[in-house]
Amino acid sequence: ELQTGTAVTVGMFDGVHVGHRQMVRHLREKACEHGLEAVVVTFRNHPRDVLRPGETMTLLTTFDERMRLLQSCGVEHVVAMDFDRETAQLSACEFATMLSEKLKMRLLLLGYDNKFGSRERDDFGELPLLGEKQGFTIERDYPVEVDGVSVSSTKIRKAIEAGDIGKANAMLGGPYMLSGTVEHGRHVGTQIGFPTANISITN
Repeated sequence: ELQTGTAVTVGMFDGVHVGHRQMVRHLREKACEHGLEAVVVTFRNHPRDVLRPGETMTLLTTFDERMRLLQSCGVEHVVAMDFDRETAQLSACEFATMLSEKLKMRLLLLGYDNKFGSRERDDFGELPLLGEKQGFTIERDYPVEVDGVSVSSTKIRKAIEAGDIGKANAMLGGPYMLSGTVEHGRHVGTQIGFPTANISITN
């Protein structure tokens, strides 16, 4: 249970890359500076699953991996929400009001390119005025760059698809890893002289 007001950031945090880690570090610093608790709000499923059904998308990390990585960054609280049709219909101000009421939000830290809320009911620009009314301030973080390119989960996925694992690892801040369940295959490994693993990837 939250004992004080909170400093909150919201995002998918897929991969928990170097930009995300900077964001969490700054969130913790802001929380400490203002006597608040740091809260990261993330989603169990990617919003694209709801907003663009039918499109396939492979995430960099599973939900469990993401939660573990976020907690390893020293976050006091991680709140995981289901992104559903009801969530998709919330305007930015409605979503921020929910955070304010349920999490006692006093500070909202946004990523350099972060924007949320229904596009059809776009009131993102009204957030500062809402903050004045409800008692929270808004700050925006700055991007982390690797080789002159601002880091994002999308760019990491594209680097992996292009086979540029070095670039992906630099943005992730560590080696890219796959996880899944080892399954029985066609026993090809026994024919070529060394064992192989068949991994079922679900994301």
